[in-house]
Amino acid sequence: MRLLCADMQLIRPLIFIFAKIQGMKNYNLPSYHPLADKHAYDVLLQAEHCWTNMDSFRKQRNRCLQYTYGDQLSDIVRDEHGRRMTERQFLKGRGGQALSNNMIRKLVSTLKGTYINQNLEPICVARDRDEQTESDCLSELLTYVNDINDGISLYADIFEDYVVSGAAVCKKTYNYVNDRLDCWTTVPDLDLFFIDNNMKDSRGWDCNIIGEIHDMSWNSLLNYFAKSNADIEKLRKIYHYAASEAYILDSARQFGRKEINSSFLLPTDSSMCRVIEVWTKERKPRYHCYDHLNGELFKCELKDKRELVDMVNSQRMQQAMNAGVSEEEITENLITAEWFMDNYWYFRYFAPTGEVIMEGETPYEHGQHPYVFKFYPFINSEIHPFVADVIELQRHVNRLLNLNDYLMRTSAKGLLAVPTTALEGTNLTIEDLAEVWARPGGVFVYKPKAGVPLPSQITNSVQNLGIADLISMERSFFDDITGVNAALQGKSVGNVSGAYYAQQTQNAAVSLQGILTSFSSFRKQSALKDCKNIQQYYDTDRIVSIVGRDGRKIKFNPSKVKDISYDINISESQTSPVFRQVANDFLIQIWQSGQISLKAMLEAGAFPFGDKLLSIINTEQQQLQEMQQQQQLNNGGNADEQSGQA
Repeated sequence: MRLLCADMQLIRPLIFIFAKIQGMKNYNLPSYHPLADKHAYDVLLQAEHCWTNMDSFRKQRNRCLQYTYGDQLSDIVRDEHGRRMTERQFLKGRGGQALSNNMIRKLVSTLKGTYINQNLEPICVARDRDEQTESDCLSELLTYVNDINDGISLYADIFEDYVVSGAAVCKKTYNYVNDRLDCWTTVPDLDLFFIDNNMKDSRGWDCNIIGEIHDMSWNSLLNYFAKSNADIEKLRKIYHYAASEAYILDSARQFGRKEINSSFLLPTDSSMCRVIEVWTKERKPRYHCYDHLNGELFKCELKDKRELVDMVNSQRMQQAMNAGVSEEEITENLITAEWFMDNYWYFRYFAPTGEVIMEGETPYEHGQHPYVFKFYPFINSEIHPFVADVIELQRHVNRLLNLNDYLMRTSAKGLLAVPTTALEGTNLTIEDLAEVWARPGGVFVYKPKAGVPLPSQITNSVQNLGIADLISMERSFFDDITGVNAALQGKSVGNVSGAYYAQQTQNAAVSLQGILTSFSSFRKQSALKDCKNIQQYYDTDRIVSIVGRDGRKIKFNPSKVKDISYDINISESQTSPVFRQVANDFLIQIWQSGQISLKAMLEAGAFPFGDKLLSIINTEQQQLQEMQQQQQLNNGGNADEQSGQA
């Protein structure tokens, strides 16, 4: 990782023509153009292309969010005159009230509750059973990282967005947060996130570019990127020109790009500094090396082969020849190197002008980017959110509600018939009469005329059009499509047995296994990167406190868990009530059989009063030991006294 300082040898001078810049007055262009790396700018344009192509995803997600939490009558429609307006404006223009009944919010809340009730957590399982102790220590550290990131609430919120938008994304880093250096999980804004549009694999194994847009304050920008006063001056110079849309667009034209999405490069808030983080999978030739003497496998750059391979082999050959080792044995202990094209992840932080603020090869030993993502369902490179399937049903329910309201209003006040001679000689117009008539309890004064009938209302009684039945049918369709029935929602389903109710709940959960299993895969990938960061960055002995059933503390030894091989499993949390009950019952049985002591049962179990009782036992044992030691001292003193008398 390196911060690029201004180097005049890397700067390509460009001549700008002021007349080409529209809308700019008294604008001082720099004497040089900051862009020197054509490949880096191509990466920025590729990121802009990916972000622009995700516009349909962002629109679909925002629509799903609108129907879940916001205004369900905000879709654009046309009236009979072809004018565009929202559904709410259309309904109010007809003199009615815009009504909606949000059933999607209840659906999302039920699914979120179902996920939380699973009480699942990731654990590490060693492939070598001899390393299971170290693997258990890694599981405890994984629990610790989950605790400091408030993982229960965090992943529940990510799952909620996963149901609404079909996308779950988080970022795993090791840095300072609130002056604390540790492993952290952050959630990018999906409106500012972009990813490879050519992916076909639902697991994301063919992803070649990923990143996000950051809008930072000036102080945050300096805290993250400035390492010296020279860096501060460079950033100040860059972001002096980054606020100009004309300058940015002209920079793109200098590199052969006539059109570029300015919203990708410019923040919506002019007081913020936009930084574009881009991770790309790149390729370059390297040597794949294997040391036959100690079994070490490593990669080396082309320029480092002489130092790391050739010189080491020469030194070993010379030492072996001096020791009289045969040539065949010498060959078996050398380092072999094979040329190959290596894939690696490379990151760049761009300013809107296209200049690279920071770049480097991935600092993570797992060799990947720091993001974890999952899309559901990801079929034919398309995302189809769970909520999107029921939006049309929700719209139909809202239409029926508004139709029923319209019929009730028109039945109360129908068509008003006014004779043409009724208003003659009065100061009232037909508009005045219509306004008073539409107002509840309206009154107007007029002078009756002989032979002229009064204005009369033509009404019709409301017939049963079956709107209530249609709404009930739509609600039934809603439950059938989503699989979230009354039992799963906790509603009463009539006078049924508990077993039948539990069976209905279980059957409803079957249809949700797809989205729940998919999100479990996301949790597994997330935990795997957490473990990799723990193995890499937890490089000193430390004692960490685990927030849980017994508030225990563990001692971490990095040398023991650095190189263990393990798998990640998603299993039921040990803090769940069901798990605790089963464990406690088992411990009580083996304690009653005399195989363990009461203290061991309390230490291993999760009893409500266990900590207090264990503390009492420890105190009594300590007092008993002190009494025994005092008695031994007294017995020793008496023996010495008797020996002296003898």
